[in-house]
Amino acid sequence: MTLRTGVVNTSTPDGLTGYLGATMATQQAANIAANDHVKFDTVNFNDGLIALDTTTAYSNAQGVASVGRVTLKGTPNGGLSYKLTFNAGYVLFSGNTGVVEFQFYDATAGALIPGGTASVYNQADAAFDGGTGYCEAYFTPLADSLVEVRIIAATALTRIGTTASRFPTLSISTV
Repeated sequence: MTLRTGVVNTSTPDGLTGYLGATMATQQAANIAANDHVKFDTVNFNDGLIALDTTTAYSNAQGVASVGRVTLKGTPNGGLSYKLTFNAGYVLFSGNTGVVEFQFYDATAGALIPGGTASVYNQADAAFDGGTGYCEAYFTPLADSLVEVRIIAATALTRIGTTASRFPTLSISTV
């Protein structure tokens, strides 16, 4: 048994820092329009405080469980804050006008989370692909919240992710 060491985080239930690292191992070729979200399906590391839904059927309805959505614990006084980081990895377009933009979204409240937008454009090559749009945000929920990486705009998008090493990644930690 290895003990966790480090600074005690008094805002978490067990006094420790929460973290989640996730990827999307299965390519996403459906549900890729504006207002859909990235279907993260693989937990790479996690301490249990932050939960990724990998089993529920896909839904983009507000406040409903869905594959790819993360549950973040909130506190009535807003004392628990999170750093959210997303890297698009790889996307495929059907033509040279391809573009997709992602942003973190509070699926419980039905609102975008202020912060950066990850934009991926066609690289103007014959493959019609692009990669590595990146964004991060900070979020302090007042109650337990479902959070997703939402597609806020998409043109000529045919697939998110690849079977190679350039798959979307998600990292969340308490701050």
